[in-house]
Amino acid sequence: MHWETRHQGQGALLWRFYQTLLGLRSQLITASPSQPTPRAQITGPQGLIPWQPGPGVLILINVQPWGVSYRPRLDGPWQQQLNSADAEWLGPGGCGPDPLTPGSEVCLWPHSVVVYRRLEEPARQIPTPSDAPLQPW
Repeated sequence: MHWETRHQGQGALLWRFYQTLLGLRSQLITASPSQPTPRAQITGPQGLIPWQPGPGVLILINVQPWGVSYRPRLDGPWQQQLNSADAEWLGPGGCGPDPLTPGSEVCLWPHSVVVYRRLEEPARQIPTPSDAPLQPW
């Protein structure tokens, strides 16, 4: 990207996408000096990179010129934070489920990335004495 074009047309879009990625990084990935730098690698012939750079973060990167599907092993619901194929980024439109639940399959467009964040389970409310039902003896 040419610095001079960051406020015009495609350059402005790329600049906004980059800013969005930086914002997500600061929100979702807490760096710690004691943690090693996260690494990613391509798995299988599909050219898909499933990457978990931190707890509760799943990034799926499709480096191929064709679409791929992937069924991640999940332990709860995950909410989509970014899909580079969304119309907002001039893509064809996202095709992955939101939220992503155990057993769901994610489809990724060619040369795209999807970022998911694990949804926290709602805190259980402990009944107060006035809310608790009375149990007979």
